[in-house]
Amino acid sequence: MRTVGAIAAALAVALTGCSSGLLVDSATGNIDGITVTTDDAGNPVLDFTLGLTYTKVQTKVLWEGTGPRLAAGDRILLDWYAVSLQDGMIISDTYSYLPEAFLLVPELLGQDLYNELLGERIGTRLLQVSPPVEGHEDIGAMAVLVDVLPARATGDAVSRTGDIPRVVLGPDGTPTVTIPDGFTIPPDLTIRTLIQGHGDQVRIGSRILFNFVAVSLETGEVIATSWGDGEGPTSAQVGTGELIAGLDQGLVDATQGSQLVLLIPPGLAWGKDAVALVVDILAVRTEG
Repeated sequence: MRTVGAIAAALAVALTGCSSGLLVDSATGNIDGITVTTDDAGNPVLDFTLGLTYTKVQTKVLWEGTGPRLAAGDRILLDWYAVSLQDGMIISDTYSYLPEAFLLVPELLGQDLYNELLGERIGTRLLQVSPPVEGHEDIGAMAVLVDVLPARATGDAVSRTGDIPRVVLGPDGTPTVTIPDGFTIPPDLTIRTLIQGHGDQVRIGSRILFNFVAVSLETGEVIATSWGDGEGPTSAQVGTGELIAGLDQGLVDATQGSQLVLLIPPGLAWGKDAVALVVDILAVRTEG
């Protein structure tokens, strides 16, 4: 995992853009002079006057979320848009790709952003302005727009239907899967929705970010998981062969925020065991 500052520095020359302001010298900038709107695709647009001097970190909550409050060490998902206030260069933009996962610790987020996020609610949007970073003075002062997103499935619980493995969620959303005694493994791909999300729908070609746990339907053992220590959500493009066939087929038409359990026969999995895959769909981005 990387800090926002490190990401900003690494991507400083990747994308370019400019604000509609006019270049001025020596005037002191204030975060209240930055306006945030959205374009036709729903992506953020920051408008500000170029070249103002910012001497301290400033933070403004644009709206407060309604989800749980954030505590130290929580898994969080962030969308952010970072731009140089000196020349309008876009430093980093996850809205055009996928959000990224972090632990809520200052070592990953930087002390200032950590302090601001601690105690805020999931769903919060904030804007932070910071002076030039030592070693990256060429970027100048920077504005970062941050959206705090859920790092687990959110939505409406769906009544259990049919004969499927038992799924119990831990406090942070980690699924534990238990295969019932005498469970009959279905010969075909079987999909059940456990939590119905209300976000964008997965299409062929969509890029998705998801958490998962894969359990052998033969032995009940965990084959792979993104929920372990040091692990994090997986990103992939649906329908392009990046995923096993069972996921490529089973995730289409599901919605962001949903949790699914997929019972996948060997021919659509890794070619050995039939597996149960519990998937939390965290983000969906589809072009066009």
